[in-house]
Amino acid sequence: MYIMLRTSLCVKFTQLKGGNPMREWLKGQRLKQNLTQAQVAEKMGISESYYAFIESGERQKKMDIVVVSKLADILDMSIQEIADLESAPKE
Repeated sequence: MYIMLRTSLCVKFTQLKGGNPMREWLKGQRLKQNLTQAQVAEKMGISESYYAFIESGERQKKMDIVVVSKLADILDMSIQEIADLESAPKE
């Protein structure tokens, strides 16, 4: 319950301050693969905090192809799937 509440508050906070909504699809896919943020970050060759910023929408607001390509490999997704999710209307 705490995690759901915390996530909900993070999304609302991000929307209130005018940023991009949290990338729920990215978090969901990571959890589906039973990976932590630290594990994804390590596989990408970046810090855990930087990955957390990507997932929250604070960094890589428009993901570059290197990030998309690495995420596609790690999360077992196609680049097209990620592009579609990134371009979907935000709440």
